[in-house]
Amino acid sequence: MLMANFKALIQSVGVANSLIQAYRLPLGNAVIHHGTAVKLPFESNRFSVVLTSPPYLPASSGREDYLVGKAISNIALNLMTDEEIEAAETLSVGSMKSMTEAVDGLPPAVYALHDWLRQDELREIKAKPTLAYYIDLKQALEENFRVLLPHGLAIYVIGKESVFYRFSTRELLYKVECDKIFAELARSVGFLVEEQIDVELDKKNKNARPRSLDSYFESVFLLRKPVNSNERNKESYATP
Repeated sequence: MLMANFKALIQSVGVANSLIQAYRLPLGNAVIHHGTAVKLPFESNRFSVVLTSPPYLPASSGREDYLVGKAISNIALNLMTDEEIEAAETLSVGSMKSMTEAVDGLPPAVYALHDWLRQDELREIKAKPTLAYYIDLKQALEENFRVLLPHGLAIYVIGKESVFYRFSTRELLYKVECDKIFAELARSVGFLVEEQIDVELDKKNKNARPRSLDSYFESVFLLRKPVNSNERNKESYATP
């Protein structure tokens, strides 16, 4: 698998280099910052475009852990130590170790999901991390809104939905419409939702988890920062 990844990377670099030379494309300078999406190290009104893909909801429910999944690679490449990985996991967006108690200002669907998780003996442990996930997501949206120039564009790629099911029978127990929740969050911080594009991905695998044969969609959101307050379609949510 590692060799296949290297070969794919080499091919991608070769294609990019060919395009650069053929069309004489000018390259800009890139700067890498190590930080957190919920507190960006930039002044307000700086960028024209933000492109990002936050962790999907299954990360907060314990089904996927991006950092732990790459822990061996990070340690082998001397990028992170065990201690750094553990510390980063606690602070990561969507971490199961995040247990924030601040729950104000989220869409009603988030609280409904939280209450459903709390009533399920097997899933109660996921309730608080799920709230923390959406709080982090809202804070990230607020930060994106802050650093964008007026009329700037934020492009988000998210999982369209997430499902909870009975493992033995594949019976659907609860479906979370993540795209609708995200759109509500984006509007609540001031964004205009210009477009949502749903893309079906080929992720079916009969040897994976029970509902892995279901269709899988990602949603691409185009969010616009309005030029003035009159353009805003802002909504607020009261804590239940």
